[in-house]
Amino acid sequence: MERQSSEIAIPAHVPGDRVIDFDLYYGPEVEGDPYLNFAKFHDGPDIFYTPRNGGHWVTTRARIAREIMEDSSRFSVDAKFNPRLEEGGA
Repeated sequence: MERQSSEIAIPAHVPGDRVIDFDLYYGPEVEGDPYLNFAKFHDGPDIFYTPRNGGHWVTTRARIAREIMEDSSRFSVDAKFNPRLEEGGA
């Protein structure tokens, strides 16, 4: 049986075209060459939502990730959880 992280319901405010079923810990993107596997996300939206691992937003552009990390007044800097550790993973 293939391992998979838990999935939550997609919040109503998240546009459908911004949802990608992406599992950072057990998805096919983390197998093999991560650079090649993650490159496909550059063809999609700059920011997308995944219902895996408690549900969260993912940015595919370094510029946007930098802006988020530097703006703690609008974006949380609290590490709420680490789903892999909570699930007993390494």
